[in-house]
Amino acid sequence: MNVTIRDMTIHDFDVVRDIAYAGWYYTYSGMIPVKLQQAFLAKHYEQKQLLRRMQHSITLIVEENGEAVGFATFVVHDNVNKQVKLEALYLYPTHWRKGYGSKLIDEGMKRLVGVESLLVNVMAENAVGLNFYKANGFAQLKVSEERLFTYPIKMITMQLTISRWMFYKHQNKTFQGNFVNTVEANSNYS
Repeated sequence: MNVTIRDMTIHDFDVVRDIAYAGWYYTYSGMIPVKLQQAFLAKHYEQKQLLRRMQHSITLIVEENGEAVGFATFVVHDNVNKQVKLEALYLYPTHWRKGYGSKLIDEGMKRLVGVESLLVNVMAENAVGLNFYKANGFAQLKVSEERLFTYPIKMITMQLTISRWMFYKHQNKTFQGNFVNTVEANSNYS
């Protein structure tokens, strides 16, 4: 199996849209009404928005054997505090648990020169997403009430600092198991 990560091009717009739709429907089924999901996706994944995303962010595509199976979008959030937001990370559900999401985060972190932290917002009901980000070294910063159009959503903002990411990578460890629990208990690495 050949896995590569590359930058998004205009030729990827259709597959990025397809991956986003598949990921949203699979993840948020029963959490967010389908009509709101459709409205959100139509707004954020139409051609102009994808072009804008390509021009004003880093959007990476992960391919398996030459076929795009996921993507991640990194956007500068705060220049002063050197923070970047992971605005989107979606994979076809058939490609979950293969390490591709972690590979996208790692590649994004490598490219984000001078950045001190990566932020992500995760819906509180999204246990799979929360567990994924925790397993990748993210720590909870805050909980907030937001709205998806008129629908109330409880969001959790999580952060991965560059020092924490580098520590994990330097130790050549995964973010799984007791090692993570030990590091999370030690505030020197937060």
